[in-house]
Amino acid sequence: MLLCPKCGNKLVREERVWRCQNNHSYDIAKRGYVNLALHHKALSGDDREMVKHAHDFYPMDIMHRCRLHWLNWYGAIIRQSS
Repeated sequence: MLLCPKCGNKLVREERVWRCQNNHSYDIAKRGYVNLALHHKALSGDDREMVKHAHDFYPMDIMHRCRLHWLNWYGAIIRQSS
C-alpha cells in the first residue's frame, strides 16, 4: 500500500496517476515508476552565506592567479602543437 507523502492517506491507482482522497496526485511515468518525493522550491542565486564566502575569497586574487596559470599552460600546449 502506498501512502500520500503530503497527507498520509492511502493512494489509489488510476489509469496514469496515483491519487489520495485529498486529490493529491502523482503521475506514473512511461516506464511505470512514480515519484513520491515532495518537491521543494529550488533555490535561485546565492544565499547570504555563499555571498560572504565569495566576498572573502575573491579579494585574495586566487581566481586571477588560476586564470594566468591556465592561460600559460594552454599557451604552452598551443605552441607545442604549432
